[in-house]
Amino acid sequence: MDPVPEVIFRALSMEPVPLEDGDAVLVLGLEPHPGADTLAPARVDVVDPWAMAVQAWARVGHACDTDEDGVAAAAYRLVLVRPERQVDGRRARLARAIRAAVPGGWILAALPTREGGKRLPDELEALGAEVLSSDSKARCRYVWAQRPDGPLPAVDAAIAEDAPRAALDGLWSRPGLFSWDAPDPGTRLLAEALPDRLGERIAEAGCGPGWLASRIVAVPGRCTQMALIEADR
Repeated sequence: MDPVPEVIFRALSMEPVPLEDGDAVLVLGLEPHPGADTLAPARVDVVDPWAMAVQAWARVGHACDTDEDGVAAAAYRLVLVRPERQVDGRRARLARAIRAAVPGGWILAALPTREGGKRLPDELEALGAEVLSSDSKARCRYVWAQRPDGPLPAVDAAIAEDAPRAALDGLWSRPGLFSWDAPDPGTRLLAEALPDRLGERIAEAGCGPGWLASRIVAVPGRCTQMALIEADR
């Protein structure tokens, strides 16, 4: 199990944020944890782009949205965030967490040390957040920060840099995804090994931006139906 949810809710229990009816809390990128029930009476919005997270939250009776781009700005008193491991994706998610907080609102972020947790305080400061404290637990680094008043140019820039774009032989992709702008060696090898004919119906699991699928359908008569399956929105 991911240790980050336990670290975040343990840190929150030691330094509780006063939440009132009408406040809102954003849970961004976290697996379900019983501590989420302690956030009442605030409204809790859960966002995670992974289908497995949606299913996991549904099993504990909570809806989970997959659209990080649709998170409202300056709407949350408290944001609990597990950044991504990849540098570009981590920076973009931290930027979205800061943008989502109201001015003066709290951000509590945590990440395993081996995934870049030591850099969290510096990355939050570079985005314009005010870092309040930082500590370690269970081989994770957790950081308390606040959103300041005023414009956040570094946040806006980080989110803009994460926008989808034509990057992978003309296919749409975005920074932070695995091999987002070039096919990985395994995918290239698989494409080279495919015969000219594969059968009428093909399914690709873990299709990513669709580079391998584009190579399959480029050969006339190779297949007539192609189903692409991906867990990440």
